[in-house]
Amino acid sequence: MERTPATKAAKGKASQAPRLLPKRRLKTAQDLRVFLADVTNRANRGELDPGLARCLGYLGQVLAGIISTSDLEKRLEALEAAQQKEKTR
Repeated sequence: MERTPATKAAKGKASQAPRLLPKRRLKTAQDLRVFLADVTNRANRGELDPGLARCLGYLGQVLAGIISTSDLEKRLEALEAAQQKEKTR
């Protein structure tokens, strides 16, 4: 399997590695969906090393779980606060 220039560059210092993907903030499930769709499409077109795409996909999966847990935690806190407010009435 032939290495792409991006893969060779990534083997060097991390601070000097070229940016392979646009800089994005992944805060919501929608942000993550768009990011992973881009990674998948770029990998399919051969623009992204398959190993890097696999790694980003795995990290995306982990982040999706964290986002889900965080969203549930916020909802639970809101319900608990509402319940406490009802008890004090």
